[in-house]
Amino acid sequence: MYVGRLEQTKKEIKDSDNDSAHLDEAGAQIIKYISANKDHGFMVGKSIKTTEGVTPDVFVVPEAVPAENAPPPADEGKDAESKPAEAPKDPLQQLAGELKTVVYRPEVTREPRMKFFLVPRLGCYMAIPLVYSSCLFTEALDTALTDYAAYREKKKHNEELTKEYEDKLAQEKAEKEEEAQQNQNQPPGDKSVDKSRSSVKDKTAGKVEGDQTAQEESKLEPPKLEEVKEPEYKTHPLSYVVCLDTLGQDRELTFEEKKGVIEMVKKYKLKWEERERTRLTSDRTLREAEKEKDTECQDKVLPGLQEEEDKAVEEQLATQPEESGEEEKKAKERLIRWELRRKQIIGGAFKDRVLALSKYNVIKLPRIMQTLFYLLGYKREDLCEPATNKLFWKKAHVLWNEELLAKFEAYTPVGPKEGEYTKYQKINFLEKNLEGINEEEVRAYSLGLERLFSCVALTLEARKDDIMLRKAKRERLQREREDAIQRSDQRAKERAEDLRVHKEEALNVSFSRGHISRTGRRNRRRRPQRSSRRRLRRPKLPTTSRSRERRRRRRRRKRRRRRRRRRRRRRRGRRRRKRHQRRRPGRRGHRSRQRNRRRCSSSMTRSSSRSGTPRTRPSRSLLRSSLNVTTTTSSTPRLQRQ
Repeated sequence: MYVGRLEQTKKEIKDSDNDSAHLDEAGAQIIKYISANKDHGFMVGKSIKTTEGVTPDVFVVPEAVPAENAPPPADEGKDAESKPAEAPKDPLQQLAGELKTVVYRPEVTREPRMKFFLVPRLGCYMAIPLVYSSCLFTEALDTALTDYAAYREKKKHNEELTKEYEDKLAQEKAEKEEEAQQNQNQPPGDKSVDKSRSSVKDKTAGKVEGDQTAQEESKLEPPKLEEVKEPEYKTHPLSYVVCLDTLGQDRELTFEEKKGVIEMVKKYKLKWEERERTRLTSDRTLREAEKEKDTECQDKVLPGLQEEEDKAVEEQLATQPEESGEEEKKAKERLIRWELRRKQIIGGAFKDRVLALSKYNVIKLPRIMQTLFYLLGYKREDLCEPATNKLFWKKAHVLWNEELLAKFEAYTPVGPKEGEYTKYQKINFLEKNLEGINEEEVRAYSLGLERLFSCVALTLEARKDDIMLRKAKRERLQREREDAIQRSDQRAKERAEDLRVHKEEALNVSFSRGHISRTGRRNRRRRPQRSSRRRLRRPKLPTTSRSRERRRRRRRRKRRRRRRRRRRRRRRGRRRRKRHQRRRPGRRGHRSRQRNRRRCSSSMTRSSSRSGTPRTRPSRSLLRSSLNVTTTTSSTPRLQRQ
C-alpha cells in the first residue's frame, strides 16, 4: 500500500529565495507519493502527471445522468415481489458511496494506460480517493475567532433577555403572594376575605404545579430569542489517493479485501476531519485566553517596562565619551534596548507567552520564527517543507523550546563570526525576510510575538551597526598604516640623502689630502727614482695601531712561507709519484742512468762556463755520442730505432 497527494508542481529554488518562490501558478498538477509500506518503499518520492496512468481517474467526478435518459420507474400496479431483485451493475462504486470514483484493474498487463515504475508483473491494481475538508490554515482561524465572538455576543444577549424575563416573573409572583398575605390578615366575617383566601389557595396550588402554570397566569409575554448555532469552520479540500496492488502474486483482490480498504479510507477521512476541528478549537481557545492576557499586560506591565528601558538607555549613554559620534551613540542605544528586551523574552514577563506558541497548530506570521531559527544557525531542511523555503510549523514547533532560548541567550551581535554560513543565514536575507511585517498587526495577534519581533529586528540592526563600525575602524587603521609606511619611506629617503651628502663631504676631505683617488681606490702613485714594486707609503697610525699592523704583516709573511713550503712539498710528491709510475719490469736502473746523464750534461755546461765559453744547451749529436759511450745498443729501444 502507498499513498499519494495531489499537489501543484514546484519551481526550483535557491538559498536566497523567499517562502513563495516555489509556487508555480501556471504549472500542472501531479500526484506525488509521500508514504508507503515496506514492500513499496521505492514509491516514496515518485510522482506522475494527471495525464499519465489510470490513478488520476479517482479525482474525476462522474457526470450525472440527465432526467431524460433515466430509466422508467417500475409499474405501480405490479407486485414488486413478483420481480426478482436485480444485482447492482457496479457493486464497487455502490460500496464506495460518497467517494468520487474507485479505480480497479483486475489485470494490469492488459491495461495500456497503466504506468509501471518497475518491471511489469501479473496482478491487479486498486486506487481509492481520500478527499477530506481541512480547516488548519490561517484564514480558518481568523474566521473562527470572528464568528465565535459574534456567536458569544448573540448567546449572551439571549441569556440577558431570558434572565430579565425570569426576574419580571419572579417580581410579579412576589407581588401576588404579598397581596394574598394581606387578604389573610382581614376579619373573619368578611366574605371578600374568604374569596381572596380561596383564590390564594388556588394560586399556591398553581405554584406547586410548576412555573409553566405561573407563566400562563401572568400577563407577561416571553421574549423572542434569536436562534443561535455554533459556527462551522471554514474549510478547503485536500486530495489524497490510497493505492494497493498484487503485482507478482497473479491474483485479484477479494470483495472482502476491497470492502475493508474502502471502509478504512472512509474512517480515515472522518477521523482526520474531526482531529483538525479539535485542533482548531484548541487554537481558538488559546487565542482568546491570550487576548485577555495581552489586554491586561498592555495596560499595566508594558508602560513600566518601557520606562525602565528608557531610563537604562539614558544612564548608559551618559557614560559614553564625548568624542563618540552620532552613529556610535545610536548603535549603542540599539544594543542596550536589544539586551533589555532579550532579558524580557528569555527570563522575564514574556517567556511563557513566547514558549506558548509551540502549542499552536496554526501559526500566523511564520517568517518571524523562521528568521530567529536562521539567525541561530538552524538548517532549512529541519524547518521547511521539502524543496521550499516555506516554514513547516508541524515540524518546526518541536524545536521551539527552552534550547532555542538558551541559544538566543548565548548569541551576541557584536564581533566577527566564525564558521560557514549559507545565504539564508546571512543578515541581508534575514532583513529581507522581515520586510512587509507591520508591528501593529503583530501586536494585534500576540503581544509576546510582537516583543520577539522587535527583539529580532533590533538584533539585525545591532549586527549591521557592528559590521559597519568594524569596517570603518579597519579602514581607519589601514589608512593610518599606509600613512605610517609613507612617513617611514620618506624618512628613509631623507636619511639616505643625508648619508650621501656626508659621504661626499668625507670623500672631498680625503681628496684634498691625497690619500684616496677619484675612483675611490687607494692611491697607487709611484715614488720617483724608486723600485716599481714598492707601494705607496701607508699613512701613519697611532703607536698601538702601528704595533698591531706590524704583527699583522708578520703573520701574513709566515702564512705565505707556509703556503710556499706546502706547494713545494706537493710538487715533489707529484714528481715522485710520476717517477714511480714510469718504472717497468726489465728496465732496472733506467732512471739512475738518466739521472747520471743529466748530471754529466750539467757538469759539462758548468765547466764550459768556467772556461769562459757561453752557457749553451748541448747539441743532440753530443748527447748521442755520450749515450753511445755509456750505454749498450740493447739498453734503449729508442736509440736502436735511431
